[in-house]
Amino acid sequence: MKGKAIGYALWLGAGFGLGEAALVVLDQVLSIVAGVEFRLDVGLLSIYERLMAILYHVLSSALLCYFYARGKGARVYMVIATIHSLVNYQAILLMRVFGLNLLALIPVYSTITVVNLSMFIVCWRRMSPWLKADMYSTA
Repeated sequence: MKGKAIGYALWLGAGFGLGEAALVVLDQVLSIVAGVEFRLDVGLLSIYERLMAILYHVLSSALLCYFYARGKGARVYMVIATIHSLVNYQAILLMRVFGLNLLALIPVYSTITVVNLSMFIVCWRRMSPWLKADMYSTA
């Protein structure tokens, strides 16, 4: 992302998020073709989860661009990658232990929502003055 504007980072993050979303949709379509049925509530939760995943990737790319421009890209990348792994693995662990029920879904989706809200607040507080000062400068 060296020498790229913040808009590039936002679109890059959206691309990663949409790529993951496309793989999940493809997996669900193939499951339906194979004869596996899904409950409506699971489908709606999947939509919410994919929207949160896209938002996570957009926010994490924006933060990475911002901190990379300040010489802290490697440290922030490690934090972002660790958060991504923890969110993924806690979801897998809870659903493996409790199954696809409310005991697993509430903590999983609560965690995803809190992580995204936290990242949004960090982006807003850190990047808002930066964007206002020089919206189209390169990072």
